[in-house]
Amino acid sequence: MTVANSFFWVVFVVLFLLQSYPYKPHKLSFEEATPSYIFFGRALREIASGTGESLPPPLMKVTSAIQRPSFVAAKPYYWYFNSHEITVDHLYWHVSVGGYYLIVVCILSFMQWYLLGFLLDHHRGRATKLDKLINRFSTLV
Repeated sequence: MTVANSFFWVVFVVLFLLQSYPYKPHKLSFEEATPSYIFFGRALREIASGTGESLPPPLMKVTSAIQRPSFVAAKPYYWYFNSHEITVDHLYWHVSVGGYYLIVVCILSFMQWYLLGFLLDHHRGRATKLDKLINRFSTLV
């Protein structure tokens, strides 16, 4: 599971680089959609809705669907920033608040998929033990 998750995030990074554009912080124009995910001068192209709000691109929709538990678990990350009215496109060390959120999601996703793999292995191990016990009992009868 962790190998598959690693592959997922490698593909995500490649697609991010292909779909992103060079970004320089600037004063926003009227109703300009701001990118949420900025990494070292590259921003993920988001869909402008015409109202100043940006819609997530297909890459983020797929990622949030696959990594849903990690996105939910990372929500407390925003509590600090929301309480201090810091926007998602605010940069710290050339990475946006949304970019750090994505990093938190990535780290949590490895724990999520490791736990799922552990539970599946544990369940499979218990099923194997149960099969052995049933076979022993059937040979006694």
